[in-house]
Amino acid sequence: MRIVESDHYRGILFSACFAMFAWRLDTYAVTISLPTISHHFGVGTNTVALVVICYSLLISSSLLVVGKIEDIYGKKRILASGFLMFALGGVGASLSPSITFLILARSVQGVAGAILISSAYATVSELIPKGRRSRAFGLVSSSAALGVAVGAPLGGIISGLLS
Repeated sequence: MRIVESDHYRGILFSACFAMFAWRLDTYAVTISLPTISHHFGVGTNTVALVVICYSLLISSSLLVVGKIEDIYGKKRILASGFLMFALGGVGASLSPSITFLILARSVQGVAGAILISSAYATVSELIPKGRRSRAFGLVSSSAALGVAVGAPLGGIISGLLS
């Protein structure tokens, strides 16, 4: 196990906090926007619910596999790829021409969300110095809570103003 020198851990901690914030913000912003999405694509509740169901299902079913992949290829590398995948899925979701494409883009974000969740906590536990680890876990968890607090209102504002 490699511990990062105390001067260099802040970037790692920021990455982990941002990963958790982005994941939770995105989850709640999209959930609040479901009625607008349904209206935009002209689909019913059952179909638009797949946007959230596929996302959540892929997060929960991918966590164990992602953890194993992190052990093989390294947590920092996988966390960086998770950010890239999450961003690409977000771009795909925002430019979706159809509900099917939106569901696929959110599925990509679901796998990326599993990477962000798993990598954020694993990176903190592996690379943050032992004396600072409990504070780091508290900051990462607080970042996730902040994402929840900001995500729902932001989703409402985006839905209301931009449709």
